[in-house]
Amino acid sequence: MNNNEDVEIFKLIDNVDGLEISSFLENAEFNDNRDVPYKLSEKIKKSTLTKINKGVVNRYKKLKIFGSVAASVTFIILLLSLLYPQTVYAALQKMLHFIPGIASVVDTDSDSDVYVLNKPIEKNINGCTIRLEGVTVDSERALVSMSGNTPIPGRGDVTLKNGKGQVFKTNTSWISTGSNWIGSFQYSGKINDMDALTLEISGELNLEIPLTLEKSKGYASYSEMGPTAAVNGISITAMVSRKEGKYKVDLISPPQKGMHISSYGINDQDSHPLEKQISLTGDKGGVYDIDTEINQGFGMPRFAFEPNAVDNKVRLNIPYVEIQDDNVEVPVVFNIPEKGSAVLNKTVDVVGFHVDFTRIERISDISVRIYTDVHFKNDSSEALQFFNLYYKNSSGGWMAELDNKTMAIKYFEIDIKPGLKKVKLYITGPKITKRGPWNIEIPLN
Repeated sequence: MNNNEDVEIFKLIDNVDGLEISSFLENAEFNDNRDVPYKLSEKIKKSTLTKINKGVVNRYKKLKIFGSVAASVTFIILLLSLLYPQTVYAALQKMLHFIPGIASVVDTDSDSDVYVLNKPIEKNINGCTIRLEGVTVDSERALVSMSGNTPIPGRGDVTLKNGKGQVFKTNTSWISTGSNWIGSFQYSGKINDMDALTLEISGELNLEIPLTLEKSKGYASYSEMGPTAAVNGISITAMVSRKEGKYKVDLISPPQKGMHISSYGINDQDSHPLEKQISLTGDKGGVYDIDTEINQGFGMPRFAFEPNAVDNKVRLNIPYVEIQDDNVEVPVVFNIPEKGSAVLNKTVDVVGFHVDFTRIERISDISVRIYTDVHFKNDSSEALQFFNLYYKNSSGGWMAELDNKTMAIKYFEIDIKPGLKKVKLYITGPKITKRGPWNIEIPLN
């Protein structure tokens, strides 16, 4: 919360009269339609507690709120939001901005502008392709996302330059390599003048790409961004755009602390036990072909389809999603038999699911196989399907075998040092399959 927001909130507290509070509480009708959003309430709590700790609110004794400080803060939140809802929301509400190309959402203060690259840009260099997936510039940073099969840009090779010749060198980067590389490059700071903005990549690529950025539209909620469905604790929004006769759909979901949706079932095809992929059905009953070839680069949940002449809307059916929890790190210790196998009967709790390690087998002097049962069931509303099992700070290799029918984890093979009698491994990144379905109606116009 910035200083201006603090001023607005505490001006409101100054304006609250004790008699007005009593009268309000006697006549107020509380209902769910005026609840304070969790994120908003947390911001007010944090700011208010800061003020309390600094002694700023000692003069507000006329409130005479009894109970704990936390209860007082909650009272202030509800009171101000109910008495002055428009002022509170205007001062504190974050705006959401959709970033084309990488299907990402950023939030900013309501008075901050965000500029984005409207569509990806591709450049061919000596038979190779580099694709500028997205560019985002706000008051605090600039983020550039790229992919390609070209030589990989170095940490200091990516810069932005405006028409005045000012250069803004990206100072942090993230790269992932495979058949193609993908990467993000960030400049921390404000770019004052964005006229004639150019992306420059030095080094082996030696490339300049003129950028035309557009002011992003801000939204107060995900449901404002597009048609939305919420099932089984997960909300999914379809961000729809149309170009050259085709509809393009990006699937987005509000972030959950330490977790992300790793799959919406778009590209799983035959690899998931639920045996149902996303589908599109017109209001006249026709089934649409879904083009997933546009889902490239950063592997975002994106697809396209061509509308027909008779339907006014289509229904998107998402039968399941996979959630990955990035907060988990559970240590597990295994005794290794000198030869052959040994029964384990070891049960570990992983994000509320029981995982049974049933048996360990020495495959060779340098590898063991650890069998596991995650009790995956196709008809469960949610079930653990996979997790990582490896050394914490070691380059020791590992691999996993999946069950052919359930695609759940069956066993791990872990590299070990010769003669090792005990090994400590860590469970990370569990993936939970959640069933829907999420049915989202997309109007055609």
